[in-house]
Amino acid sequence: MALTNPDFENPQIEVVSESPRLEMLQARLRDAGMRPVRADMPLDPRRASPLLLDMQTAPQGDALIAFVREWRLQNSTRLLVILGDMPTDMDDLPTLHLLTVDQLHNLPARLAIRQREQARQREHALRQQTADRLGGQPTAPAAPKQRGQMLYLGEASAQFTALRVALDRLGLDLSAALSRRTAMDHLGGNTFAGIILNPVHSQDETCAFLRALDGTVKQASLKVFLMDDPTRGIKLDTKDIAKASQIIPLACSPEQQAKMIATIWQQMPAVKTRRTLGSTGMDGETGFHSRTFLDAHLAAQMKLADTHGAPLTILMLEVKSGAMKAVAAALPDHLRETDFAARLDPRHICITMPDTAYRGAVNLGRRLDAICADTIKWRAVERRRFHTVKTLLSAGLQPSLLHGLRRA
Repeated sequence: MALTNPDFENPQIEVVSESPRLEMLQARLRDAGMRPVRADMPLDPRRASPLLLDMQTAPQGDALIAFVREWRLQNSTRLLVILGDMPTDMDDLPTLHLLTVDQLHNLPARLAIRQREQARQREHALRQQTADRLGGQPTAPAAPKQRGQMLYLGEASAQFTALRVALDRLGLDLSAALSRRTAMDHLGGNTFAGIILNPVHSQDETCAFLRALDGTVKQASLKVFLMDDPTRGIKLDTKDIAKASQIIPLACSPEQQAKMIATIWQQMPAVKTRRTLGSTGMDGETGFHSRTFLDAHLAAQMKLADTHGAPLTILMLEVKSGAMKAVAAALPDHLRETDFAARLDPRHICITMPDTAYRGAVNLGRRLDAICADTIKWRAVERRRFHTVKTLLSAGLQPSLLHGLRRA
């Protein structure tokens, strides 16, 4: 029987360190579910895999300055994971900062959070480029952002008070919830922009709240800030940690923590606005984008997926006659920020899902099937290199599989 090595599929990370510390870091990273390799010198800023720079053994002085200069000249988006003290001249580089080796266990989740944010930024920029090509004009600017409301679940202590004071200076109010059920009730009112979780142990109310987030898009769009203290020894699954929008080191000052939270809050739109695209850009009945916009935007998404080596899947919905408006009204609450919905024709809605493999689209299809009862049929198709826009959309319209996958 042929033996397989499942670790081969783990995400790769290059490590800059020296023995014997290098072997220790590699063992920790393998335990966290990653595939560490020793970095080749000289370092290549253009590679896709993240690079861990161990500041305890990394080159210092002129060598470090030369390294940073080369990174800037290449205008690299490659993620640097800094372990130890953060060099002051790296502030403008794409970095992820770990204070101690005890934080390596949740590095895969941190990378997933960062990759999710990068995907969101790429998709939003791509939509604007497509709108510009079709001659769209932006709507009037949104009103200035009002004070935000944040919810806090965790240890009620002087730490909460200090964080509330620091957030107040940045335009955010902080309220405490006594239990996860209370927190869920509060969040159901759409008053709060996000929740700050400060767990004390693996079985407390805060960790239970995080595990209960089931991935529905309303909850997935909630900004979740997870306070991290390696000394507490809290064990959470990587998939639960990855639900956070940002991991906040507990060792940072309340002012630094508040700044991290406020930065994410400032990126949230104050009011949902649409671009004025005219008859070629928007569909009047559903409020989604039109077939013309879909053709142009899907072509751009496919090109970007090829550039980054990322998956791209479409979810095609066939809507029962007379139910289009009801289905269109129900969809937005169940789509992520990166999911793009467009009216394909009188009977079909196409949802493109960048950075999403087939299984992710199937999960959304099943969720929509339960919500929309007997009004839709659906099919998920993961894009392959041989697909064009026309053939990919045609594959999504195959009627037999729309029936077959409905209860799959």
